[in-house]
Formats: sequence, C-alpha cells, structure tokens
Amino acid sequence: MNHNLKLKSLLGAAVVALLLQGCATGDNQAKSDSKGKPIPYYSVKDAPSAMEYMPAPPSKDSKNINEAADYRADLAWHKWGKQMRKDKALADAAIVHGGVSPEDIAGVFSKPFGIEINEQNTPNTFRLVKRTIATVRPLLQQVKDGYKRLRPYVALKEKTLMPAFEADQATEGSYPSGHTIRGWAVALVLSAVNPEAGEELLKMGFAYGDSRVISGYHWHSDTEASKYIASVGVAMLATSDEYIADLKAARAEVAKILADRAKAGK
Repeated sequence: MNHNLKLKSLLGAAVVALLLQGCATGDNQAKSDSKGKPIPYYSVKDAPSAMEYMPAPPSKDSKNINEAADYRADLAWHKWGKQMRKDKALADAAIVHGGVSPEDIAGVFSKPFGIEINEQNTPNTFRLVKRTIATVRPLLQQVKDGYKRLRPYVALKEKTLMPAFEADQATEGSYPSGHTIRGWAVALVLSAVNPEAGEELLKMGFAYGDSRVISGYHWHSDTEASKYIASVGVAMLATSDEYIADLKAARAEVAKILADRAKAGK
C-alpha cells in the first residue's frame, strides 16, 4: 500500500466521529491558563501517537516503487504550486493563510462559515477554535521532529512566495504541516457548529493546505499527512466533556445569530 492509500484509510472514521459529537454533556470549566493561553481539551499523551500510525514521508532515495512514485507526485505538486503563484488571487490567499494565530485562522474561515468569528462577535465559537488548535497542533510534533524532512525550498534550493520566513523555518521539519493541521481541524469543528456551511468550510480546509504548497513551504504529502492527524485529533475531542460543552455553546450562539438575521430579513 502506498503513502496516499495508507493516509486515506484513516480519514473516514474521524469524520463519522465528528458527526456524532454533541451527544454528551459536561461542565464548562476554565478555558485558559494563568497567562491567557487556551487550555487543550486533552493532552498529547492521551491521544494515539502519530509516530506509530503515520507512514514515513516520501523519499527520493526510497527503493520501494510506491514510495518513489509518491516522491515524484510531490515534485509534480511542487511544480503546480509554483505555477499557481502566477495567479494573484491564489498568491495573495497563500500569504494570508501564512498566519497561524487563532485570530488569523478564524478570519480565514469566517467567510465560508458565514459569520465573523472573533472574541467580540462570537466568543463561544472563537473559544472553541482556540482550544481546538491548542489541542490538535501538538499531535504532529513528534513526527516533525522524528523525520526532520527538508522543506522543498531547502531541498531544491529555491525561493518561496514569502522569503522573509525562510531562514526561521529552514531547519524545522516539513512533514507534517503545522499550518494545515490547524486549518483542517478548524474546518472540521466549525462544520459541526454550522453544518449548513460544512461544504464551504471543508473547501477552505483543502485550500488552506494547498496554500502551503503554493507558497513553497511544504510538499503536498506534508499537507495530506496533517489532514489525517487532524482528523484523528478531532475525533478524540468527543472524549472531552469540556469540548462537548463548548461545542454546544457555540452551536447555540450561531443559531441565535442566524435566527436574528432571519428575523431582520438579512
């Protein structure tokens, strides 16, 4: 089984688990630590180890025919990404998607969500976004550190769409993508908050990952790996009573906004 097929086999169960979320109840307890940082819904040690279930990244030196094919696919995607930089709208979006703060990510997903997501307008939904990111992003770190895959611009000695960040990220492992795990997790969770916006949110989730290929900071397989780790991480959220409570609060918040819009005829 090649790299892509191994990854695809992980996705379905996570999405099903997401659809079942919201059936449990729990107390809505502290959301941030003493420094104001969002508290994860569960710790890394309570989740399956991504190092155990994720395949190694594709390698040009692999003697396995399928793994070699995956590396050639990465090169083809990299070429595609460079072509897409010529499209100003896609290039501009890739730069915007380079932000990693909860505010940045909430801003990106506000349009497909149909409601502006921020601390003032949707505090419950924004809290859900922040805590989801704080929970899921650390799940890939062991894999990143374990493989230390070279980023494409380092391996191929090329420039990226955002040269200002090249030096800082040159020594950070490329596989999996930290940006993509944030974006895909948020797309999944917001789809549970506002299911009617699910298709547009998931489209944005894919575009968010593709932007990392367009920018030149990641191989395509880096972004695909992150989607599967994110999906496992989001499925695990169903084990947290605090997450279920936050999800319920966000759904109620969004339902009220949409009801008020309908009454106002907007």
